[in-house]
Amino acid sequence: MTVAIEVSANDGTTWTPSGGQTRMPNGTLTLAVVSPRRVLVGGAVRGTGGLVQVTADGGATWTVAGGVPQPGFSWLAAAGGDTVDGLAAGAGGLYLSTDGGAGFSDLQVR
Repeated sequence: MTVAIEVSANDGTTWTPSGGQTRMPNGTLTLAVVSPRRVLVGGAVRGTGGLVQVTADGGATWTVAGGVPQPGFSWLAAAGGDTVDGLAAGAGGLYLSTDGGAGFSDLQVR
């Protein structure tokens, strides 16, 4: 089962399906808002993998972030600027993005 990402252009009064690849695994979902137009949605499902999708245009299009560990992130946070932190699910670990969530690298903190 998957869940869809939808967007609102009127402060949540109505919602429409987002453009691009917007299916997320049904499980733990996390959200990080880097700016009003740049948002990350992450999903983690034990045994089926996870993924992070990023929009830079307010949800019109989405891309899959690189460097996401499996089974995904259980937590994402925008720290300001282009910095995004992610806490890996399962085996754990702390991951960092310095490009607004386009890619993540393992900080090797255990």
